[in-house]
Amino acid sequence: GRWVKQKGVDYIADVAAWMLDTHPSAQLLVIGPVGDCYGSYARAKLERLKAARVHRGRLFVHADFLEVPQELKLASDFCLMPSRDEPFGYVDIEFAWFGAVVVGSLRGGLGKLPGFYFQILNADSPSHMQKALRKTISRAMACSPDLLAAMSASARASVFPVERWQGELLQAYDVAMESYFVSKPTTLHILPAGPPPTQRLVYDASPDSRRSQDDDSLAGGPEFLRQEATEEEMQALVDARLAVSEPPNAPELMERVEWERELAQEPSRISRFLGTVVGGAPLLDWAIALCYVSGPLV
Repeated sequence: GRWVKQKGVDYIADVAAWMLDTHPSAQLLVIGPVGDCYGSYARAKLERLKAARVHRGRLFVHADFLEVPQELKLASDFCLMPSRDEPFGYVDIEFAWFGAVVVGSLRGGLGKLPGFYFQILNADSPSHMQKALRKTISRAMACSPDLLAAMSASARASVFPVERWQGELLQAYDVAMESYFVSKPTTLHILPAGPPPTQRLVYDASPDSRRSQDDDSLAGGPEFLRQEATEEEMQALVDARLAVSEPPNAPELMERVEWERELAQEPSRISRFLGTVVGGAPLLDWAIALCYVSGPLV
């Protein structure tokens, strides 16, 4: 799938070295186009791991679109999907119909197929997500061949007819409505169908009611609110940071890049100096903490 924040591809990159070291029989293939800064982080980390040649022949990285052949899908035992959020999920179905068992988060549309899942408490916590993903991968790798074969057969036989979905949705709606009216007895009034009410649009063309777009007062002085960085700008900043350092995780990388961008826009040299990060915090924070600590002693 796409290498984006939503899919949690950065968490796959974070645990890749651990997985290949812990499970010598495992092979990892990561394929898909980079879609945002989190995908750029995953690409840089996986390509560094591949270049180290420690897991030679067991790691395949292709950060671009590739039409995956059916033979590769049939050869896959598992499909990693540690998504932060997933409206529905097509990749899990695509691989499940070829016998792959899902290993991922129980989030949104995931969990509809046989697999090993974990609950997410905080999708933006790298330590929590990495720990949960490692534990789930270990459970999957430790399952017996008979259990894996049974789950694979169930995955290949899975179907999602529209009629069943409609029936389940109607049942959930009936339960919700029944619970609502039991707790809050009321009468449901259904209005007869009719034409939509007309809306009156009143336009006051008097000079005092509107301001000219070319009024000098609108353009006077510097802009108070700064524009957010575009995706292209953030990609360039992330790539530049990844070229000189290897951050421990993607959220920390994004926080560092955004802070450096904000700091670069400060016109005052003093502000830029106080914003310099030392020991994980800006100098301004250290100065404030020192004032709090030394205040009772002064």
